[in-house]
Amino acid sequence: FDAVVDTFGLCVFEAPGAVLSEVRRVLRPGGEVVLLEHDDGPVSRALAFTRGTSAVAATCAYDQDVAALVTAAGLRLSESEPVAGGFLRRVVAGRALER
Repeated sequence: FDAVVDTFGLCVFEAPGAVLSEVRRVLRPGGEVVLLEHDDGPVSRALAFTRGTSAVAATCAYDQDVAALVTAAGLRLSESEPVAGGFLRRVVAGRALER
């Protein structure tokens, strides 16, 4: 694929690192990944108590270090910025060109 775009998807998988590894596998060299995800930060920590308050809240892990997950999956981080007061993170990453 030339690009993979995901919004609020990583938080629902038990193994988001495995998801990103698969993204890396299917992404062509030079391809781009654009993510908007819940991220670990003061807002997500303050909302941690809501995890058990509803079925919807229980399905989303909104305390992940998204940038660390991306780099651990072998993707090259191009941009990473907190948005929505740090509750969300916008990430642009890519698969390095083959040498």
